[in-house]
Amino acid sequence: MKGVATVWQNPLVPDVLFRKVNNMKAKRARRLLMALAAIAALSASPVAAQGALDANYQLSIAGLPVGTGAWKIDFADDSYAMAVTGKVSGLLQAISTGDGTAAIRGGIAGSRLSPQSYMLNVRTRKKADVVQMALANGAVRQIAIEPPPEPKAGIVPLTEAHKRGVIDPISAAVVPRGNGDGASPDACQRTIPVFDGRQRYDLTMSYKRTEKVRTAGFEGNAVVCRVLYNPIGGYEPQKSGTKFLKETKDIEMAFVPVPGTRFLAMYRIQIPTFFGVAVLEPTRFQVSAKTARPVGQ
Repeated sequence: MKGVATVWQNPLVPDVLFRKVNNMKAKRARRLLMALAAIAALSASPVAAQGALDANYQLSIAGLPVGTGAWKIDFADDSYAMAVTGKVSGLLQAISTGDGTAAIRGGIAGSRLSPQSYMLNVRTRKKADVVQMALANGAVRQIAIEPPPEPKAGIVPLTEAHKRGVIDPISAAVVPRGNGDGASPDACQRTIPVFDGRQRYDLTMSYKRTEKVRTAGFEGNAVVCRVLYNPIGGYEPQKSGTKFLKETKDIEMAFVPVPGTRFLAMYRIQIPTFFGVAVLEPTRFQVSAKTARPVGQ
């Protein structure tokens, strides 16, 4: 399991944060922490849309800032676009540098996102990690990974079945509203089948609470979901990080509505780690409805 080495490919599996410190190599720890910080944010090119999100995020671990970034999403009647940018910040800059980008485009069928293209590029001082996927109707049609995954004993193998009926890990940060308007508890009652190019896992969500949230640009209710991580293929069962995340019941994701759409977008994610709680939360968060352009304009 690559964990943070593949950043938001595995948004809930930053394995460097779940290793025992005396078993970690400092070089790998720096690279993996950098990657988590790099993917902490999202941004996309604007398109004619019914709704949009424009936000800045900060990633902290045990209260210490380690990354920043920005998220923009545009929703049209039958399509969506999003992308990711992020970089190392705070104390982590003293030991590592790097940045990450991602871009996703797809279709909308009812209240379901159907990604069609996914690209992730994470750069450190010495290497780059790139994943590109083409998808159709929830199935991976083409995939290219650099550097290619290395054969390794003890990894639960990926099968072709694991690449069907899936969504990419960034699109997984947007969920249908559920029954009713606003931040409905029903939005949490789902299992999200994720494939990030290297690993297949389920995120099983359930309602935990509704809370009032406030940051620059936004004030309103957020529905908070408990998230259970269930690895399926492409992971190492004996890794301490895998065991830790599979057993914890303290992962949370908070979602708020995007006006003009049938979707909620992730407002905050909280993950317990061996180093303390990792929190990705907005410093600025703006959502808005957009009026569709008339045909021919």
